Amino acid sequence: MKNSRIRSTLLIVFLITTLFSTSAKCAVRLNGADSVIVSTITDHKFDPILPPGYETKQGGIEVTGHSKLTTEDAKLLLDRIYERSSYGSAQAVTPVYDVQIIFYKKGSIKALVEICMYTNNLYASFPLKVQRQGECMCKGKGGYCCTKGGISSEFKHYLTQLLLKYKLPVDVEMIELTD
Repeated sequence: MKNSRIRSTLLIVFLITTLFSTSAKCAVRLNGADSVIVSTITDHKFDPILPPGYETKQGGIEVTGHSKLTTEDAKLLLDRIYERSSYGSAQAVTPVYDVQIIFYKKGSIKALVEICMYTNNLYASFPLKVQRQGECMCKGKGGYCCTKGGISSEFKHYLTQLLLKYKLPVDVEMIELTD
């Protein structure tokens, strides 16, 4: 009985947001995810010297922290990813990502978002038309090569606060210098 009411309520919320929100139409694609993990990473592929075998064994990626988001935080994050105002800054063409957002469904990866807080890059494994602002310099699927497709300073601030909330390592001073 209780599950039935929850499902009915969720269905009503889903229908209302689908009818009245253009960003909700895109977000519907990821509603099947049952958990969202945010990880902070260090990509060592451009480090001058790697320990022998490190690059081949671990791909040069070091996870420095990870946390499972609450349902409320996951929904807000997804909404922010689909907002046009989250983009519009210049970005680097060759990013080194430092944040990964992984959407899981029954233990399998459903979608991936990679973000470089220093170069304003965001790559999503799903279509993200709101990110396409400005002239595109390559034929990337996610808009991550568009000259104005980088994350905005407001979105970067939101992400920084989210990482701090979950006690994940973030270099706030350095990130603020890149605004």
